[in-house]
Amino acid sequence: MAEDNPTSASFLRMHLEKAGYYVITAYNGARALEYWKKDDYDVVITDWMMPIVDGVEMLRYIRGSNRKQPFVIIYTALNSESARKYSLECGANEFFAKPIEPSVLIASIEKQFSNTSEQIHQTQPAVRRVPATGSKNFKSSKAPDGGHISVTQRQVLPPFIGICLALSTGGPITLTDMLTKLPRLDNAAVFIVLHGPSWMMDSFAQRLTNVTGHTVLLAEHGMQAKPGIMYLAAGDHHMQVNNNYTIELNQEPKENYVRPAADPLFRTCAFAFGKYCVGVVMTGLGSDGTKGSEEIHNHKGSIIIQDPLSCIAPPMPNSVLKAGIPCTKIHIDNLHSSIEQTYKLLLVDLQRTTSAISGKLQRA
Repeated sequence: MAEDNPTSASFLRMHLEKAGYYVITAYNGARALEYWKKDDYDVVITDWMMPIVDGVEMLRYIRGSNRKQPFVIIYTALNSESARKYSLECGANEFFAKPIEPSVLIASIEKQFSNTSEQIHQTQPAVRRVPATGSKNFKSSKAPDGGHISVTQRQVLPPFIGICLALSTGGPITLTDMLTKLPRLDNAAVFIVLHGPSWMMDSFAQRLTNVTGHTVLLAEHGMQAKPGIMYLAAGDHHMQVNNNYTIELNQEPKENYVRPAADPLFRTCAFAFGKYCVGVVMTGLGSDGTKGSEEIHNHKGSIIIQDPLSCIAPPMPNSVLKAGIPCTKIHIDNLHSSIEQTYKLLLVDLQRTTSAISGKLQRA
């Protein structure tokens, strides 16, 4: 059981033990994950709003693993249908709003085990397959035969630099602090994927604009990407950038158990921007951004990761390191400087190459 309120934790534990259950208590999501990695548990009961790692991020990590899957109950003070829907889509088996009677939790657990001969629910929640809303003419970074398009097939120079950011657990505060330090990049469009529920994204985009001084827009399908603007992926939609530099949103199946996911963005930006694409993987649980980083590297782009030691949740950047993808590892305090420096070097190269091509065309 993961609950950061000691009084609530003790109260629930007492009733669960009276019902005959053996209970391990953790007071934050990070500690709960430590317990879970060391042993198999039949049931995980977790609050949503907890320090370090919240209950939904912990759930995503559990569902993304290859280990035996527990029956997961989320109970929270977020009493809304959108919170319930989001929890269930992330893999929760049950959702209850506080205050909750212990008898209700116990009845849910007993019903689960009375309906199955196994003690653990081992199936992943069904993925809701919604037709993509993107243009039928969208060109992805895969060839018709399913293979990757080679870098040499991308001949057109982009009109500006493309920078992609991927964040999850610890993302809101980390992103806000980093963008506050990052100067305006007049010749780059910045695309941001932050794992989180739909209802928080619009207000968060506005907050970033107010606090950081950058123009941050909640991405909409059909938006033409422009330099000097930052685009935050809308909740429950993958964000992609086509080779006309138009943003496309879709509800194709989740990747890495999340939607929006960073990998679809990274893949499409790799093809759209080529060597002038920068992928930045920051704090977060899971491995989202790893496959996309490999795609950016294959297209000669640059990968920067937040030093895992400076992350609230290090698994996402650690995953890039473990995959052996060439990258620059930077402490969060210096991440803004690294992004700015990489941007400036790419901009000089882009301007020089564009001028050279223009000169050849004029001479021809």
